[in-house]
Amino acid sequence: MFLRADRTNETDGTVQANETDGTVQANETDGTVQANETDRPGRADETNEVIDHTMLLLVLLLVGLAAAVPLCRIAQHGVDGFGHQYHGKLSCILLAAMDSRFAYLHRPFQTFEHTPIPGRFAEWYTNVSFGQPGLNESRPRERLGDTQWLELLHQHGPEKYCDPDKIYVTDNCWPAVNWMPSYAAQVRLHQLAISEPFFGSVARAKYAHVPARFPDRSVVVMHVRRGDAMWRIKGHEQEDGLNFFLRGIQWSAKFIHERGDPPPMFVIATDEPQWMGIRAMMEMYPNHTTLLTGDVFDTFEYFVHAYGLMVSMSSLSYAGWLLNGGVKFALIPRHLQASENTQWLKPEFGWFTAL
Repeated sequence: MFLRADRTNETDGTVQANETDGTVQANETDGTVQANETDRPGRADETNEVIDHTMLLLVLLLVGLAAAVPLCRIAQHGVDGFGHQYHGKLSCILLAAMDSRFAYLHRPFQTFEHTPIPGRFAEWYTNVSFGQPGLNESRPRERLGDTQWLELLHQHGPEKYCDPDKIYVTDNCWPAVNWMPSYAAQVRLHQLAISEPFFGSVARAKYAHVPARFPDRSVVVMHVRRGDAMWRIKGHEQEDGLNFFLRGIQWSAKFIHERGDPPPMFVIATDEPQWMGIRAMMEMYPNHTTLLTGDVFDTFEYFVHAYGLMVSMSSLSYAGWLLNGGVKFALIPRHLQASENTQWLKPEFGWFTAL
């Protein structure tokens, strides 16, 4: 770098520094001294410096590209209900967004338990294949169960375990997402990676009426799934399920009142409308409860847009919560803290409250 003197009038005889190498030459007509614009003794050095910088950038680019090549190509495939399969796909998309060593290959929805909806409609509704490479059926595959995930993550690492020419098929990628250091903050940071395709789905226009159904209320969705009234936990009686929802109603009402938000409307999403607990809640709070009717996608739209959630032991709840960027709270039964399925919802992350 060279210092440059202030320019003066070309006819006043002052000296001007050369902009490139500091040399000076006389003006052929008036005798003044001005910068040499053509004679550049330092041009060869500058050219070499540019070449050196270019080579360095190329090396860094090649190193970066090599580091970005995924080591593990993951595809999700499950045989449970829509919520379970969708939650699994979201976890693998999320893992690929958080860790460049993994790549998500989309395997389309096919069939579901609990509901007769066709897989192609779920594809249309979720738009989950948006921006994701398709599954190459010709590649060899390997199933990743709990034992294989343990070996991949804790014993070998992707660098040693994964064959880049294989496709690793798994029910879900939560073991890897849960294991990642400080993943809690990253989940929030990368929500856009999994929510953008969903909110860009054309098919969801069919359900646009759902979030606008209660415009002047704070909608809290209570998910009562088949069998969850008993909590499937040995030693828990049926009343424990009702008590959880009653505590949740009281907790939610207090939370909403203290914030000064519109009064709550508790929307009960269930596949077990005959359960006595639902009838009891609607009789106790007739002006603040309503029973949701419609298909699984109506229910899911409520999860995605709810002010608050009371989740059950259900991946449909979890997936809806994960896509709901504006939810104010989520409540779960306290005993679910020990469940492997809810490691990503641990209370210490401050995302929900266990009752």
